Amino acid sequence: MPEFQSAGTLNAVTVVPEGAYCTTTHRIVIISPYPAALNPLIRELTANCYDVMVFHNESDPMLTLLQADLFLVDRTLSSPLQAFHPKKPADVLVLVPRNRTGEPGSEPVQEWPADPGAILARVEELIGHKNPVNQNDPYQLRVKDLVLDLRRMTVTRGEERIDLTKTEFDLLRVLLEAEGGVRSRQDFMELVWGDEYFGGSNYVDVHVKSLRQKLGDDSKCPRYIATVRGVGYRLAD
Repeated sequence: MPEFQSAGTLNAVTVVPEGAYCTTTHRIVIISPYPAALNPLIRELTANCYDVMVFHNESDPMLTLLQADLFLVDRTLSSPLQAFHPKKPADVLVLVPRNRTGEPGSEPVQEWPADPGAILARVEELIGHKNPVNQNDPYQLRVKDLVLDLRRMTVTRGEERIDLTKTEFDLLRVLLEAEGGVRSRQDFMELVWGDEYFGGSNYVDVHVKSLRQKLGDDSKCPRYIATVRGVGYRLAD
């Protein structure tokens, strides 16, 4: 029977029903000066396969190192002068009390206290779970929140379409087909370009750099593509 544990400064454990498991998970970072007040919401999120991390302060330096799909910022008891902007690309949802309006920035807001199920629906809408992909489709390859459709030659993250060139698409396909194994630069040359390849191994690095930029990936703290020095690349942990 699997269990899911939230990380960070709050360690709450939620056990899902026996026989159930999560085929995918997304990371949500909650920032709240009083996280205990959000326990019902945290339980709802972890029970629905979200990886939840909780921090007390928006200025915590650890936040700059995290890859997250959504930052949920609790401003029910305080309202900073500036909007919260994560260092890495991610959605932001702000919790506000019922009588507050005019939050700084353009982030969506949600009233709290509220039904945790209603906030879960808002989270799923933001992350793009309203129309989940078919987990059993043999023509779809997945890594974290990315879906690569081999028939349509498309890459999506939630409901967002990521436009790639054919070479970038093939590079990502080769990585996913390795299922976490390392692909050398020579592997990419043979599997992506084949007999049409002319040039040095740095040609592969140039295309991987472009692919990372379109995925919003950081080579120093990778979410999707990790560099194996002196060899090539693999999927990030």
